Amino acid sequence: MSTHPARALDESAPRSLIFLVEDDPAVTKVVLNALNEFGFTAQGFPTGAAVLRRMQTEKPDLCIVDLGLPDMDGIDLVRRITAHCSAGVLILTGRGHTADRVMGLELGGDDYVTKPFESRELVARVRSILRRRAVAAGATGAQQRRSWAGVSIARPTSCALPMATSTSSARRRRRCCAASLNGRTRFSRASN
Repeated sequence: MSTHPARALDESAPRSLIFLVEDDPAVTKVVLNALNEFGFTAQGFPTGAAVLRRMQTEKPDLCIVDLGLPDMDGIDLVRRITAHCSAGVLILTGRGHTADRVMGLELGGDDYVTKPFESRELVARVRSILRRRAVAAGATGAQQRRSWAGVSIARPTSCALPMATSTSSARRRRRCCAASLNGRTRFSRASN
């Protein structure tokens, strides 16, 4: 088990595959390191053509796309990615104008981050997109289930708790679990 506090609680869960399309090697290195550190499987591509070729054989869970690519317009790439697969799209770019942000989001982007950026915020936004897409797809099972200290949590609809020795401790566990899941929780008792 990892000692890194920000990583997912259950490291046996499948790792989300993320494709990064970025032509700047320094940015690519920072983003890939951050994603790998927080438990994602990430691959970098310097051009839109390279990622589209790869997507013919492997489908990512999420693509992070720079709009200023050397071989094609990033907005066109976002449109093509969303047409080819159901991957989430996070736009990571130096274009900070409102028109660029609106166009990127309207044409298929799930989120938009401008450079310079904080790596930790980028990871949080990646997780948020993956959560929203999993809920929208009705995902269940390993990707949505997290376990820690004998408590299994299936987000966002249920929470299994170990058998309580008293009613008050069971209530405390339920309140704690519900708070961590923003109140969208159904409880069931798990046997020891």
